[in-house]
Amino acid sequence: MGSVPIIISLLAVLISVLTFYFSQLRSGKLQIVAGEHLHIGHQENGILSIILSISCVNEGAVPSTIKRVALLVQSGGSSEGYLLEPAYYCCLDESGNFANESLPVPVTVVGKQSVVKQVFFCGSMERPIEFKLMDIGTYNLRLLGWIEDSIEPTVSDSFSILVTEEKAALLKQYIANKEKTTIRIPQSTWRKWAAHHLTEIEVRALG
Repeated sequence: MGSVPIIISLLAVLISVLTFYFSQLRSGKLQIVAGEHLHIGHQENGILSIILSISCVNEGAVPSTIKRVALLVQSGGSSEGYLLEPAYYCCLDESGNFANESLPVPVTVVGKQSVVKQVFFCGSMERPIEFKLMDIGTYNLRLLGWIEDSIEPTVSDSFSILVTEEKAALLKQYIANKEKTTIRIPQSTWRKWAAHHLTEIEVRALG
């Protein structure tokens, strides 16, 4: 019987150690989540730009840093992608327009907290007309994040959008007139119920 109190005491100590580890010592566990709406447009020189709200969520107990983000855009059914880099973080000004807030510096997130950033992504100045998002159809996008200094991204979030006939017409009009006006397009609802990119038919079926 004398060993029972010892076992109980050891279990209590073990539970205390585990609780302390998970609440105070567990390394940062970062995730990035794309916002539900995108603002898509093209600059005067034809470069594709996308404004996207991203949430950096740290499920760990200690601070962790997202060093870099990027946005990969693919036409539906295509294996080739076009990579957009962040130009700056932006915010809404008093008139409701997006304004430059700061350079796209690394984002540090303390444990059990999250940070939200509005990111202005744009294409390469060296290849301004390589990709234009203006045709009707489904586009697959992947938000990429780097926590380590590695070639491959550490975390990501994938989603899809559908450019309707109406939205495509507006995008083409803005490009022709060299307007920087953006179009607000929601994510497709695939991310709420399935782990794959929707085809255009599937997106339309969801309504």
